[in-house]
Amino acid sequence: YFIPTSILRFTTAPSSSQQQQQPKDDSFLGQCFGNANIPPGVSRQFELSSSTAPRFFLSCVLAGNVAKFNVSLPGLKFQVMNNESIFIASKTIFTFNYKDGSTATINGLVKLLMNREFRIEWIDIHCLSYQGSISFDTLENHTKKLSTNKNFKSSELLNSIYDSSDSIKNQVNSGLNENSMKVMQIGDTMSHLRSLMAFTMVNNINSPLKAMDLFMTLCNNQRNNAQLSQQNK
Repeated sequence: YFIPTSILRFTTAPSSSQQQQQPKDDSFLGQCFGNANIPPGVSRQFELSSSTAPRFFLSCVLAGNVAKFNVSLPGLKFQVMNNESIFIASKTIFTFNYKDGSTATINGLVKLLMNREFRIEWIDIHCLSYQGSISFDTLENHTKKLSTNKNFKSSELLNSIYDSSDSIKNQVNSGLNENSMKVMQIGDTMSHLRSLMAFTMVNNINSPLKAMDLFMTLCNNQRNNAQLSQQNK
């Protein structure tokens, strides 16, 4: 379904000020890719290549915390381009039914480009909102378990459910497991390193530090120009 140069872009839903504070992770990956200090209202964008995306999908399967995953594409539209490529755009709704009985619903947009051989060149998934919920059956079962604890206080019920619910734990990652998100972050880093290496070779730069400095300057300028163009529209 994919060509060797396929790209998967994923943008998380804006973080909320009410999201659960993530526990501090002192490991190397935790320090590099931790989620504890994400400002409210900020989305994060990641990019995976055809070589790094399979590792991400495998990590999602190995997480084993999702009982059922649904994708719906309401209002799907497509356009055949002059070069016979096919552009597809649609609203999208992701539904995570976790094994603990909680549910996460993510609304967003998806764009996809296929070549004339119906192989995917790139996919862009942009999450716009996140809504977590818990069924009454799960709430009842959780209450029964806690009621067996002699030290349990009824005032702690909601806090206990909130802290243990997968739909709340994964809210900052738009429904994804924390380990899966780390795999995506590492894949995103590797994708940018490949771009940095290509930039270094094209511009014949011998110093890695100089190449990184120029590359970051170029990326920042492109980002600023894109923001200015959006503001002027």
